Order: sequence, then C-alpha cells, then structure tokens
Amino acid sequence: MRAVCKTLDKIDQMTLEEGRPALAVLVVREGDGLPGQGWWTGRTDYQGEWIGPQAHAHIRKLQDAVFGYWQKGPF
Repeated sequence: MRAVCKTLDKIDQMTLEEGRPALAVLVVREGDGLPGQGWWTGRTDYQGEWIGPQAHAHIRKLQDAVFGYWQKGPF
C-alpha cells in the first residue's frame, strides 16, 4: 500500500506541475467512496473531517474538476 501511495503522490505532483488536476482523488475506498486517511494528511485545501458529508462534498468537487478537465480534450 505504501508503494501505491508514493506512486499516486508522484503522479499528482507531475500533473499539478503540468497545470492539470491531481488524479489521486479518484482512488477511493469501496465502502464509502472516499480516499483513505493518508490522502488527507497534510492537505491545505481542506480542514474538515476526512469522513462524512463535508468530506464527500469536497471529494465530489475535486473529482468533478478532474472529469471536467479530461472531458474537454484534445490534449
């Protein structure tokens, strides 16, 4: 799992440097549809709980940005 998290962090770093939205927000737990606790660590764009309705709303916003970006094309 640690290797997956490191890989996702690197992918996010690269996409953000390219001006694209971070993709790791798409990797979520099957049970509740939210990223794992490690994803929330050190985030500066969100200060609430990492579970519950507020977290879901925040994740939906970020995921919508990812899907919206990639639906625009061409790249």
